[in-house]
Amino acid sequence: MQAAMRKPSSKEYLDLVKAIGECKSKTEEDGLMLREIEILKERFADTKRIDPKKMKEYLLRLVYIEMLGHDASFGYIHAVKMCNESNLVLKKVGYMTTTLFLDEGHELLILIVNTLQQDLKSDNHLIVCSALNAICKLTNADTIPQLLQSVVDQLSHPKELVRKKAILALHFFNQRAPSVVAPHLPRFRQMLCDKDPSVMGAALCALHDILALDPQPHRNLVPSFVNILKQVVEHRLPKTYDYHKCPAPFIQLKILKILALLGSSDKACSENMYAVLTDMLRRGENNQIGNAILYEGVKTISSIYPNPRLLEQAAEITARFMKSSNHNLKYCGIGALASIVRINAKYAVGHQMAVIDCLEDPDDSLRSKTMQLLYKMTKPGNIEVIVERMIQYLKAATDPLTKADTVSKVIELAERYAPTNQWFISTVNEVIEFAGELVTDSIAQNLMRLVAEGAGDEDEHADNELRVSAVTSYLALLSKPKLPEVLLRIVSWVLGEYGLLSPTSSAAELVKALVDVSKRPGVGVALKGTVLSAITKIVAHSRIALPGEALELVKQAANSRSISLQQHAHELQGLTQSSAETLAVALPPDSSSEKIEVDEGLSFLDGFVQEALANGAKPFVPLEDRPLVGAKKIGRVNSGITAEHLPSAAASSTSGSSMQRSSSFGKRWGPGSNSIPEQTAPSARSGLSEQPAGRSEKEQFAASLFGDVNGSSPSSVPPAAPAPVPVPALVPEPVAEPPAPSPVDLLMDLSDPVPTPAAPAEHNPLDVFSQLEGLSMDASVPLPAAPASQPAGNDPFDLNSLYTSTAPAPPQVGITSMAGAPPTDMMGMGMAPMQGQPMPQMGMQPQMGMQPQMGMQPQMGMQPQMGMQPQMGMQPQMGMQPQMGMQPQMGMQMGMGAMPGVGGNVGMAPMQGMGMPGMGLQNPGMPPQMMGMPPQSAAAPPAPKVEEKPDPFKDLLG
Repeated sequence: MQAAMRKPSSKEYLDLVKAIGECKSKTEEDGLMLREIEILKERFADTKRIDPKKMKEYLLRLVYIEMLGHDASFGYIHAVKMCNESNLVLKKVGYMTTTLFLDEGHELLILIVNTLQQDLKSDNHLIVCSALNAICKLTNADTIPQLLQSVVDQLSHPKELVRKKAILALHFFNQRAPSVVAPHLPRFRQMLCDKDPSVMGAALCALHDILALDPQPHRNLVPSFVNILKQVVEHRLPKTYDYHKCPAPFIQLKILKILALLGSSDKACSENMYAVLTDMLRRGENNQIGNAILYEGVKTISSIYPNPRLLEQAAEITARFMKSSNHNLKYCGIGALASIVRINAKYAVGHQMAVIDCLEDPDDSLRSKTMQLLYKMTKPGNIEVIVERMIQYLKAATDPLTKADTVSKVIELAERYAPTNQWFISTVNEVIEFAGELVTDSIAQNLMRLVAEGAGDEDEHADNELRVSAVTSYLALLSKPKLPEVLLRIVSWVLGEYGLLSPTSSAAELVKALVDVSKRPGVGVALKGTVLSAITKIVAHSRIALPGEALELVKQAANSRSISLQQHAHELQGLTQSSAETLAVALPPDSSSEKIEVDEGLSFLDGFVQEALANGAKPFVPLEDRPLVGAKKIGRVNSGITAEHLPSAAASSTSGSSMQRSSSFGKRWGPGSNSIPEQTAPSARSGLSEQPAGRSEKEQFAASLFGDVNGSSPSSVPPAAPAPVPVPALVPEPVAEPPAPSPVDLLMDLSDPVPTPAAPAEHNPLDVFSQLEGLSMDASVPLPAAPASQPAGNDPFDLNSLYTSTAPAPPQVGITSMAGAPPTDMMGMGMAPMQGQPMPQMGMQPQMGMQPQMGMQPQMGMQPQMGMQPQMGMQPQMGMQPQMGMQPQMGMQMGMGAMPGVGGNVGMAPMQGMGMPGMGLQNPGMPPQMMGMPPQSAAAPPAPKVEEKPDPFKDLLG
């Protein structure tokens, strides 16, 4: 095998590799690959003359073609064939190229399953290893059951390399089909006791993924993992597993991650880990791989049940990372600090200056990691300082993902810890101004709802101050030349609702400002509609005449292609000409946050309903309680939807009840349960202004984040002022709501108007053919009367009664039954429905190319149409003249070229006045009994003479 591997490749292969490296452009490379494809296609034309070793070289050339972006699918089958070679080198090349060419869903995979099964049973462990490697690339959920038992058997192989690869293959199976591998999951626990460390390490990887889903059933494995980690830390493993003097570092890392999962919120399991974790931290090496183990150990200590001694050791390791000049160690230090700060914030006090330095570091990844740390450290006492730093970071960020993450964190912190409503509004406005494209509509709705509902403590004076402040800030904001559209919609809505509260601007000035907003470049339809609504409210409440610019805007909107803009324009024109009483009802002031009471039962219609019932109207019956429609309606044309097909008014009113406004939204803002303690109130309200003199700006910022530099926490600072009056809570208070909560009513629809599709018309589900009835007939032709034996009334119509053998059947027009056909005729179709009635059997379909023969009398001497069945019981010979007056069956035509008595397919055409049969062709030669219908009588009366009518299909007959 080694001699085969050392054999030099051919000159063609070497020239190809050299030419690829010398290509100076993509065009030159593509031309080279296209020539190579043509050469290989020519060589593959006669594979019998190709030596297997030469085929190996061709497959490697195919790999280059595939890697450079060209299609090499013409050679995939040769790679699959090479997997069957007995030579180990060729087999490995076949498996390698197959795994590179094919994916889990390729159609050629089915050809390789048998090869894998045979190779797994081989006595050569190298062949078994090759098959196990290929299994992890070439199997899917459908082929796993065929290979599972063979892989499980390899867990007992004498070679440790095979056992290791078998565990990896079983792990792959568990990821693809967990339900199939579930009975074999205990084998992973057994392999932890394997005498070879590599096999045990492979089992650790599989167990980590299993524990991540549900660690509870596996907590009894904690002593085993602790024992393994102890042996590794004490250098009991062979020296071959050491890396930079660190014993089996990757096994240590995997066990630490497993212990973090098992010890979470479990004191008993965590106590078993304390000793080995302490020993591991003490023996940690001061190199790159040693620092990786120490970092993972700190994360494990912060995940399990806390231990003060271990936390102190973790804090020391974190301090060493933070003081390092290496950016990688600083990054790890920030992550470790974020882990232990969740348990106790005092461990971050000693690193406050290092954290501030990381905020100003030019490394983007380090700044981003520090922002995540600040996010986890935020509390009511430092919310203003941290949000200010986050907004500065947002302004300087260029990565869209980083900006989106920062925006979401700033908004979340502002909603959770906002000290005042004014601060929340200004913060959100600043975020929207610099990252408006990343702000969702829900954030804008929350901001408008806060302005509308105020603090939620029934203090109207404070609410008006909040609205006046918002109006003033938004009027000043309009002076900026470029603003996001989301912010402009918020501004327009606030000015329309509360613009008249402004002490500095008149109604005419507000209208002019709104008109200027509509003239900004890139303004969409939604923003123009918001502007028109705002102008309507201002004009209605102030009773001023529209300025000329506003009239021009209304005129443009009235002539716009947008239905929404036209509606806004006509509403504005109509309301400006209405009386004060109408305006007071249509547009009451400050009514955006009022709760809408919806009468779901529509009780105001009770009088009308009682009057209608007294006059003889039928009571409403729900659709699910209505009886089936009788047979009299079958075949009739449904002229429209009657009142009984319409949904009830009570049901339709449910959608209206969903638009209710919540009056408790404003209670989300304000400290509330997270109110600022007396000790932290000065720093929360005044920021950095009240820090002691003599400190640098960086030290003051650090003190705002962590407390005093000397080590005291913010909670230890003596109160400098009386405790402020608590502001209403950020967290929503429980409010009694109806049993079925309704969605929140949007104050302003920020999306483009979408027309509501009309409900589809309902029709009788039994009358499936009535829609097509009459398409091929004269409407003046009367429908045949019902049989005399049919009972009167509304009883359901029994269609099978037409085909019983006990009563004489009515005249048949169309298809003769199997029972009435001659013995040699194998083309009987069974039954035919009555003329003017729809096909009773769903699932029969006419043959292509058939035309109905409606009401035609054959002339004397006329040859019968090819495939036409004469009267029941008669078998015409080819060329036989039918007797005078013989009535051929109408609508019956054989398949093209079929002869009577040969057993060909029988074509079938719809009858006059009959709807098209349903889809799904039944077997034409099937007897009626097999079709679920009673057989017809052997003798049927002759068909009545039908008045000849113009045949609309006559010109289409072949």
